[in-house]
Amino acid sequence: MKYLIGLVVGAVVLGFVAVQFLLEPSSTSEEASDTAVVTTETAAVEPVETDTFSGNGTLESLMLRNEPIECSVIHRATDSEVTGTVFMSDGRMRADMLQTTPGMTEPVLSSMIMVDDVMYTWSEIDGQQYGVKMDVSKATDTSEVYDQGPIKAGEPVNYTCKLWQSVDASVFVPPSTVLFQDMNTLMQTGMEYGTVYNKGEF
Repeated sequence: MKYLIGLVVGAVVLGFVAVQFLLEPSSTSEEASDTAVVTTETAAVEPVETDTFSGNGTLESLMLRNEPIECSVIHRATDSEVTGTVFMSDGRMRADMLQTTPGMTEPVLSSMIMVDDVMYTWSEIDGQQYGVKMDVSKATDTSEVYDQGPIKAGEPVNYTCKLWQSVDASVFVPPSTVLFQDMNTLMQTGMEYGTVYNKGEF
């Protein structure tokens, strides 16, 4: 089950992207009173903003929008395909990703929640749920994380997004049915995520 650690680390990548690309609020200035007439006259020809948008870009570009959005994303690699849904609001993020890879009997669903600098990831494989959590504020080296996973931080994805008009905060609550192990401990010991070790093996 060596592919299991890759699935979870893929969700970890999403979490580190959320932390490293902090957003700064944009500032605006009011026009002088003597230009009010010009502004009124030209307003009619300005493009009208839409609640939906689509394109091709990185997850960073979506986060830089700094607004509550819900996106469907897809990423195709040589030997795999990843599709999923991403939610972003007020510095919180959730991603539910479905990965199809040769050698796997069926797609695997992996989910990630990032809230208050703590990242929770979990997967369901053959009816069993596996979860890990990590305090990203204590992370020292993320290079190995960026090199693994179904979607790397800088890789483009095709996305279709819409403004999240009624944000459901429960989306960002980790499931109580999953027992989350410590990700830092797993990486330090080199244990394979989801592997069962028999007594006396270590």
